[in-house]
Amino acid sequence: MTSINHDLNKIQKSKALKILIRNQGIPDDIRGGVWSRISNSYGKYVKNQNMLKTMIDAKSLVDNPWIEQIEKDLPRTFPNNRLFHEDGIKESLRRVLYCFTIMKPEVGYTQAMNYLAAMLLFYLREDEAFWLICTLIEDILPKNYYCNDLIGVRIDVEVFKMVFQQRLPKVEKHFQRYYVDVGLFVTQWFLCVFISLLPMNCATRFLDSLFYDGNKMLFRVALALFNINKNLILATHDTTKLLELCQSLPSTVNDPDLLMQYAFDEDTLLGFSYLEISKFRRLVAEKFNCQL
Repeated sequence: MTSINHDLNKIQKSKALKILIRNQGIPDDIRGGVWSRISNSYGKYVKNQNMLKTMIDAKSLVDNPWIEQIEKDLPRTFPNNRLFHEDGIKESLRRVLYCFTIMKPEVGYTQAMNYLAAMLLFYLREDEAFWLICTLIEDILPKNYYCNDLIGVRIDVEVFKMVFQQRLPKVEKHFQRYYVDVGLFVTQWFLCVFISLLPMNCATRFLDSLFYDGNKMLFRVALALFNINKNLILATHDTTKLLELCQSLPSTVNDPDLLMQYAFDEDTLLGFSYLEISKFRRLVAEKFNCQL
C-alpha cells in the first residue's frame, strides 16, 4: 500500500500522491487538508482568513435574492445523514452559501451547490470549506457551470455525447436504437458533480481525483458508470427500463476501487486528455455561439 506524509505543510502534487489517490484514496483524517492544498485553495484561505466573518458581520442579506432558495434547500441536503443535522454543519452551510452569493453575485446560488459545500464541510472548517468551494467553481469546473443558463454544464453534456460516441460506441448505438438521450442523466450528474448521487465512499474518492486531476474526471467517472454497467445496458431492450436503469447508475456503484479502476481504464480511455476535451468544448461553444 502507498503511504502519505500526514504533515499537511509538506503535501504537494507528486507521483506517489497520484498513485495513492487512484488506488486507495486520501486517508479520511487528512482528506480535507489535502483537498485544500492540491486544489490551491489553501493559499486563498491563508490570505483571507477573516473575510468570511467580515462578510457575515457587515453585509446585509435582506435584499439577497438567493436566500429563499438556500433556506429551502438546507433541510433537503443529505436528509438521511445524522452528522449533517446534529453537528452544526447545517448552520455552517447556511453561512458558506450566503457568503458565496455575496462574494460572487454574478454566479449567485444554484441548487446542487448545497451538496458540494456540505460535503466539504464534513472534512474542513467553515472558512476553509468556503475557499475550497470558491476554488472549485472558479478554477476547477469549467467557466459558467452555475450561471443562470447553465451554459457551462450544457456545453459539457454535448461534449460528453461526443466522447461517449467515441469511447463506448456499442452502448451509444444501443441508446440510439431505443431513443435514449444520454444527456437526460449526465446533465444532473455534472450539475451536482456526482456528490448527491454517488454513495459517500465513492463521492469522496471522486473528489480526491477531481481536486488532483481537474474537471476531466467528470467525463472519466460518467464513462465509468456506463462502462461498469455496459453488459446490463446492452441486455435491456425496453426504453422505459433503460431510462430507469441509467437513472440509478450512480447509486448502484458501492465499490470506490471499482469506480476508479474503470475511470482510468486504458482499454476505454487510452489517450483521453484535456486536449481532446478542449477541442470538443471549442466546437460546442461555437455551435452555441458563446465564448469559453
